[in-house]
Amino acid sequence: MFDASGSSNGHRGLFHGFEGYRTPTEEDYRELLIGGLVVLDTNVLLDLYRMNLRVRTDMLTVLDSLRDRLWVPHQVLVEFWRNQQQDKLLGHHQDRASAANAALAKAEESVRQAIARWAKEVHLGDDAPVRAELDEQTTIMSKALAALASQISQQAENDEVPGSPDTNKDPVIRGLADLLDGRVGAPMSAEEFAQAVEEAAKRAARQILRVTGTLRTAKRRKRPPGTTWCGPSFSRRLVSEDAMSFSSPETSKRTGGEPLRQGWCGSRGSNSSRNCATSPVVASS
Repeated sequence: MFDASGSSNGHRGLFHGFEGYRTPTEEDYRELLIGGLVVLDTNVLLDLYRMNLRVRTDMLTVLDSLRDRLWVPHQVLVEFWRNQQQDKLLGHHQDRASAANAALAKAEESVRQAIARWAKEVHLGDDAPVRAELDEQTTIMSKALAALASQISQQAENDEVPGSPDTNKDPVIRGLADLLDGRVGAPMSAEEFAQAVEEAAKRAARQILRVTGTLRTAKRRKRPPGTTWCGPSFSRRLVSEDAMSFSSPETSKRTGGEPLRQGWCGSRGSNSSRNCATSPVVASS
């Protein structure tokens, strides 16, 4: 029999109430990966636009294989839709290709300038025999760099998500809409949200004190009016309260219906060696 505290006949031991400090076994990790709840963070969803076509296809295939165990807090979708339509995200591949090609062009110009500077410093005349060979080699270089730039541009065109920003044609949106149907948490009330933000700020302050020994003012990120960045602590609150409204039979058996404790396997800023057997996998990138 269990008493009101959850102890068997009142028997308590070293880890009672401190299960999160127990080092997981290989079997714990195996059970987690096979039957644990997989909670996706915002960057996992947004990175689908940044991945090349092959990796994006593979990622959607993996997520599809996990569809019965997926869960997304409401706040994740708030952040997803806030960023999904931005030109920087939808045009990621073209932007990165342009940056790479600009770097190649700059490298070519640097080589030409280096050769010209060397020729000047050694007083190399225009009619010097080596001039013809230098010109031939720089021409070969230019053609090679042009071919590389063309290949990069073509790859960017292939990798760009087709149909965006039209959500009716966007394959990422269509895929996520199918995968996450019925697997998104309800929004917090205004009061709950304020409490979660306050708690996250306190935890962040304590973490800074532990790491640096002094409380330093962090540079505030530019955010749309009325929005707040809360970090991993806020994510933990979202997962622990939100995800318990949905769980697979394996997850329910593993947690016993109890709130998920601290020690988040796969979440940033935490001790990933703790409590992996009773926590969801928080997929982040």
